[in-house]
Amino acid sequence: MTKNDIIDDISINTGISKINVKIVLEFMEKIIKRNLLKGNKITWRKFCTFSIKKRAMKVARNITKGIFINVPAHNRPYLKFSKSFILKIKKNILIN
Repeated sequence: MTKNDIIDDISINTGISKINVKIVLEFMEKIIKRNLLKGNKITWRKFCTFSIKKRAMKVARNITKGIFINVPAHNRPYLKFSKSFILKIKKNILIN
């Protein structure tokens, strides 16, 4: 399912125009990105949590050259689904 499919689905089921749905989704995306860049955690109850995870510096190996490389510490975006959402998905998969 693509972003356009989501826009179409919301528009059909709510009666809101596709343009307005697209504006809201794009604004939501900007809010999420802006808050993650500030280091804030975004919690969408009963669905998911967006956050930033800090990765420590580590040593990796380049197998082809046979050398070790230092990978600097960095931040990664992280998405964790809620337990209730995961249970619904698992239950639905088991039924189908």
